[in-house]
Amino acid sequence: MLPCVTRKPVDHPLGFLVALSGLLMQLMSYGIDNSYSIFSDDMHKDASLGYPSVTTISLGNSVSLGLSPAFGVICGFLVDRVPPRVMMAASTLMLFAGLWLSSTFAHNVTAVTFSYCLLASISSAAMLSPGAAATSSWFNRYQGLAMGINFSGGGVGSAIIPSLAGKWVVAYGWRKTFRLMSAFCGIGVLATLLSARRAPPKTEERTGPSEYDEGQERLEQRNVEEKEHVHMDEENNNNNNNNGQTAPTQRSLHTHKLNPWELFLSMFSRPFLGNFFCWLIFSWAFYSLIYVAVPYVSSMGKAGTVYADISPIPTDIASTLFTFYGVFQIVGSVLVGWLATGTTNEFAYVLCATIGGIFCAFLAFCRSYVAFALLLCVIGFCMAGMFAVMPALIAERLHGPNLGFYMGAVFLAGVVGGFSAPPIQAELQQRHYGNYTYVCVFMSICMTMAAAVCYITMWREKRVRIVSAAAESKLA
Repeated sequence: MLPCVTRKPVDHPLGFLVALSGLLMQLMSYGIDNSYSIFSDDMHKDASLGYPSVTTISLGNSVSLGLSPAFGVICGFLVDRVPPRVMMAASTLMLFAGLWLSSTFAHNVTAVTFSYCLLASISSAAMLSPGAAATSSWFNRYQGLAMGINFSGGGVGSAIIPSLAGKWVVAYGWRKTFRLMSAFCGIGVLATLLSARRAPPKTEERTGPSEYDEGQERLEQRNVEEKEHVHMDEENNNNNNNNGQTAPTQRSLHTHKLNPWELFLSMFSRPFLGNFFCWLIFSWAFYSLIYVAVPYVSSMGKAGTVYADISPIPTDIASTLFTFYGVFQIVGSVLVGWLATGTTNEFAYVLCATIGGIFCAFLAFCRSYVAFALLLCVIGFCMAGMFAVMPALIAERLHGPNLGFYMGAVFLAGVVGGFSAPPIQAELQQRHYGNYTYVCVFMSICMTMAAAVCYITMWREKRVRIVSAAAESKLA
């Protein structure tokens, strides 16, 4: 977008077009990335790859999903300094190149890992923080809804691309399917053209209450904590001045571009750590589900497993479950974003994490296609809601010129779950004769713990602050 187009007040409707660009980027990236486990069986039987083991193949999934948050820190640092569309264009190009390089030249799983999975990991990182940072710059009042639209792209992609990939891999094999999926990179080109960070208007008409005024009021409310800290620092500075000491210039993460040392120190603050650990724990559940969903369902009726007596569900049929999962991710992103707008981001996050944790436990008892579909609908809804609210939680507490860095740094926590969950879960179910019960229980625990961390580190403190402010207003 041109600068004259982006000079709009906060909460301007044009911002929803930017949110749509984030949706399209996530559709392309997550739709393709989440399809990798579907190729596991075909790669395992591929003589040109040397018949690799399932655990070895899963390492590629770890690189693709797990290293993405690590690259996200770098991309988050860059997005504060370069236009988001530059990052998005690079993301699209790398994903396209990875699909063609691996399908053409790879003759072992290691080559697939470095030619596709590594590039896909960087590609995912290069689109996530720019999309979230660009969208958040346009909104304050409707930030939860806008982030919901932005992050519903993963659901759209999961509803479309994995189901097609499941059919293509049965008909053509994984190499040709990779090339067919590269056509979806055209979506990234369109998203790149639509994305832009909001530029504040040069002049504002202040004749009466407006949408911009309402946004400014909410921005002031969001800065309550910052003002409290500034007030405390001013008191300390006054005491220092009384003692003949010179007070240092106050620098805030909300108003100044911090240097690397200041950024490092700010990562030990309560707002950052609360968001970081919420994402860290949730990533175990999310990446475990993405990896085990299709293998778990397709293991029904498979000889040598505890599910040998169950009616079989073929891989191409099992992959269509991502359609249900993806559709309800779309619904969850938008509805939970709307819920967060009407209540609080913390309430929406805790509610989704709690319900999702319960249904992850129920997943261990599923044996039929219908049962899997119903539970994945609920889990997809809840996980998408958590995804949608997470950037809003970050932006609410860490807004300012360093937001892109903080987005990437928080998502860095996903390295733990994304990199380690796939091989650990693959090894775990193999040691227990293909039993996925332990995986389901582990996902349930992680979802529930994420809810607890959010309540303890963010929601409880916010509720106390609101009640205290209300009490002071009544006394006044």
